[in-house]
Amino acid sequence: MVTTAARYADAVPWHLLRTAKEYNATLVSVLDRVPHQVVGEVSKQYGALLTKAGLGEVPRFTVPELPESAGGGGLLPATAVAPLRAWLTHRAQDPAARAQAMSRTARGVIDSLKGRLAELAGAVAVQNAASLRLTAVVEEAYEREHARVKGRLQAGAVMAGGALGRWRSYPLDCTAGELLDAVVDSLVTLLVCGVSSADQRIDEAWWHEPAADAPGLTGREPEAETAEHRIGLVMRRWSRVLEEYVEEEIRSLEDPPDTEVVTALLATALLGGRRTRSAGETLATRIGAHGALRLRDRGGRLLTSYVEKVLRAERDRRLAPLDGLDVHPETQAELIAALSVLQKER
Repeated sequence: MVTTAARYADAVPWHLLRTAKEYNATLVSVLDRVPHQVVGEVSKQYGALLTKAGLGEVPRFTVPELPESAGGGGLLPATAVAPLRAWLTHRAQDPAARAQAMSRTARGVIDSLKGRLAELAGAVAVQNAASLRLTAVVEEAYEREHARVKGRLQAGAVMAGGALGRWRSYPLDCTAGELLDAVVDSLVTLLVCGVSSADQRIDEAWWHEPAADAPGLTGREPEAETAEHRIGLVMRRWSRVLEEYVEEEIRSLEDPPDTEVVTALLATALLGGRRTRSAGETLATRIGAHGALRLRDRGGRLLTSYVEKVLRAERDRRLAPLDGLDVHPETQAELIAALSVLQKER
């Protein structure tokens, strides 16, 4: 290690020296640029620090800052570095010295790894346990909300507020398109509430988990990427697929009704529960009982799959930072196996 008279007491060189000692590496210390007037005093103080740190046996060389080095390109006379040059030459050219340095350093590294790998394996086990706890919190929160949302859908909770108002005013003061949009918006609101509730439960649980302080685990998202935006895109896709189902069903009718009207009635019947029983009856009148039954079966399965898709995607979004940490139980076994290999090679 090379340091200067002005910096030899700084923390960085001593940290490097202590680390090298821990690894039992072959060391040499060079105290450079020492004013020639105080070479003896500074060298003595530096030696005392080395001895106090348990490094008194480390070969030590002092390179003075001489007046003649100020000119001629700043080169020191050969005599100023002769002892250091001789030591380095011996280490480089003597086979026994090289072998000793390599063997000592290798043993030191392996010995240091023995303790550090065991400690690291323990830390990995703790990290993996924390990851499992955090993951379980997310999965349990979303499972609970999935069950709650499913119950709310079966109870016709979507048909409330603006959606219920649109249905009551349909068709006199509300078009089929307006009714469909209101129903989809209400469905999106229900799902957003479910996701928000799950995320709140996760945040409360993670607040008491120290491991959740890792960067990226807060669950916060940019303004442009909100749950409402994501869920709205998915459920509007559901309404378009529902419309495609309707088009397939009424294509063979002699006098097919308006696709948008049938789609709005179907969505209302699927999501309104008892409040919109008449929507199903009107649907059967428009396209026939069998056609209405087929559409309700297909539309219901489609609704279930899209709701599951939304909640699964939001759950995976919360799990993504944990997955990104790439924490696996196998890592601990791999570390222990690596230590075993190192010990055998030694």
